Amino acid sequence: MSSDLPSLGSTIENTDETATAAVDGLGDALAQLDGVRAGEVDESVLPEFEREDTSDEIVSTRPALQALNEQQLDALREFRDEGVEHRPALLRWLLRLQYRTLGRLPDYWYFHIATDPTALACVLTGPTRGVYNRRGETNVTPKEAWGTRRRLVARYLRPACREAFRFLRPKATEYLDDEYDPEKMAALAMRPALDEHYQRQEEALAEFHEGFESADVLDAWLQRLDAATFGTMKAVHPEFDYELTTTRLQPELSTSSEQMYVEARERIIARFLLPACNVAVRELAERAGESDDQETTASSGVEL
Repeated sequence: MSSDLPSLGSTIENTDETATAAVDGLGDALAQLDGVRAGEVDESVLPEFEREDTSDEIVSTRPALQALNEQQLDALREFRDEGVEHRPALLRWLLRLQYRTLGRLPDYWYFHIATDPTALACVLTGPTRGVYNRRGETNVTPKEAWGTRRRLVARYLRPACREAFRFLRPKATEYLDDEYDPEKMAALAMRPALDEHYQRQEEALAEFHEGFESADVLDAWLQRLDAATFGTMKAVHPEFDYELTTTRLQPELSTSSEQMYVEARERIIARFLLPACNVAVRELAERAGESDDQETTASSGVEL
């Protein structure tokens, strides 16, 4: 699994330089603004960009694209403006993000965002955010945290959303009949299979985070994990089952509710389970069918 992601700490501290380098030609274009505003043209006579006068509401002929775009916007706003209260909520939010990006974020990114101390100090907003940072680096103001989350959206999340949109575009059905009911198209990107597997994966992650009563229950969970992720753990870490069940930290790792073991399970979720789910989402998005018929392929009603 690749690990060439720039450190989130450096992203936070070097944002201006990083942003300028990333945009490339945009910086040059903005640099010319002073010359344009030097008084060569009287701004009072500059023509306006006029839109055609129409009172008709724009109706998308590809509602799956519109639905995905709106769901992505909601997710990015939530992340930027509210952050996430604690790490278990962050792990669940990251799973939802995988479905809104159709698995387009790199697999390793989820481990980074859920374990990097500087990132957690900016992403988590609840009173327990400091417990994940042994160095105590949580002296971040709300304004600084908001700015960091906004930069993370611009650097990683929105590009992944855009890639997902472009991936879905040729697969989205065009509806020329304006009688369709958008309310019936509640499933994520109008693909009920995505709803179903989101529920399976969310349940699998919740069970692992909570822990298990016995080795037998853990073994049964490992079997069900394949159904939730299409067996993609093989691509993420082929020895996952063996190493998990034979580590010297067992049985406490899988059964104990002590903080150190709960945190260890959270790191395992971020390092192995979320990447496996991400691979599964990519595979599922390749073949999931579109439906606007609530009676035959109804959405689960889960808000992703």
